[in-house]
Amino acid sequence: MKNNRLEIKIDLSRIEHIDFASTMMLDAICDELASTEPICNVYGSSPRNEKCHQYLADSGFLDNKYNEYGRKYPELGHSANIKIERGQAKLKDEDIRKVVEIEKRICRHVTGADGKKFRHINMIKEICGNTVDWSDAAHDQWVYGTKFEDGKAIVVALDLGKGILESISRKFADMIKDMLDNYSHVEILEGAFNRKYGSKSGKPNRNRGLPSIKYANENGDIKDLVVITNNVVLDFTNKDKCFKFVSNKSRGFNGTLYSWRIDSSCY
Repeated sequence: MKNNRLEIKIDLSRIEHIDFASTMMLDAICDELASTEPICNVYGSSPRNEKCHQYLADSGFLDNKYNEYGRKYPELGHSANIKIERGQAKLKDEDIRKVVEIEKRICRHVTGADGKKFRHINMIKEICGNTVDWSDAAHDQWVYGTKFEDGKAIVVALDLGKGILESISRKFADMIKDMLDNYSHVEILEGAFNRKYGSKSGKPNRNRGLPSIKYANENGDIKDLVVITNNVVLDFTNKDKCFKFVSNKSRGFNGTLYSWRIDSSCY
């Protein structure tokens, strides 16, 4: 505690590998802590590994942050993201415009030309709209970020809500059958992406976005789709990489992270 503010130090000095999803997650958590009462300031050390340090800068993680000398880090322009403010009732037109602008930039980056049809827009609206419209979590935050690399774009959509497994509800008969069949949380989450379950909101259009996201990966509109939510990692390209990382979903990740790759063949 310092000046009635909490402080947390994060030591990244020994980090040897980092990916875009990790930087997005850490940045979202820092924003969450900064919005608490009392305010919690987060500071820390950069990786000694030069490649990891550069990756942090390229990912946009250091944007709007300051070094040990109080100087603001320069924005390198290798990434782009939008954040939906907590408490917002629905997606605003300006949010949709920002998503469209990022989509245009992705298309130009991977194809070298301006596109006229952007097949990823509806998928993004499904992910974000479900979170903004229906989540009843205490701390909602939705972030959509893109990192531009050689010949590809890495995309992450992240919400700090309740997570998919805490949001879906199943009919009693389905629950009994799943118990008898010894369904794991991995299989239950797979069922959600196959439109097997409904949602706690009871809204007829809720949860339609999950099957459409799976289809986008199968259809080649996106590649290497991975979803992390509650206590499950779901890899849609390699089923052998799907697993449960903690036994109790309430002790896992309270949110959902989607990660995928886009290259020229996706257009």
